[in-house]
Amino acid sequence: MGIITLHDRPVERKLSCEGKLRILLVDDSPDYLELFQIYARKRELNVEVVSCGEDALAALQAREFDCLVLDYMLPDLNGREIVETLRTDPRFVQARNLPVIVISAVTLPHHKLKKLHEAGIQLFLPKSFSIGELLVVIENLCFAAKHDQERRGRDRQFGWYDLAAKQFRKFN
Repeated sequence: MGIITLHDRPVERKLSCEGKLRILLVDDSPDYLELFQIYARKRELNVEVVSCGEDALAALQAREFDCLVLDYMLPDLNGREIVETLRTDPRFVQARNLPVIVISAVTLPHHKLKKLHEAGIQLFLPKSFSIGELLVVIENLCFAAKHDQERRGRDRQFGWYDLAAKQFRKFN
């Protein structure tokens, strides 16, 4: 279930994603990884955790996920480098439209935030939030991404249908 806040009243709705959401969490803090997994299990989310950028890229190449949550400061690659690789490297075509949330314990200057958004992240969050709040954000982002994907599919279908109808009228 996802929670959307409208006028300060939480409204629950079912996610349109089939089955459990698959989340990849990338963070170099073992305590944070463990705590996140505990909360995610309570919300019946499927979470895979890794502690460095190279492992994240390997997981993203091998499996499909509904959302990527990644710490900005990792021992090998930073969050921007990982997202840029996802968006540009042909090995990650299946993850090109993956919703990405970047989290960080430090405040990033405006120019770094701008570069993150240009690289293609959906959201940046400083680690001053609770994990429960983060999970609600993840669920809602996945719901929105799935809804957008379905809408684009319908639009594409109608687009092809309209084109075919125009061609048909030309011949009749």
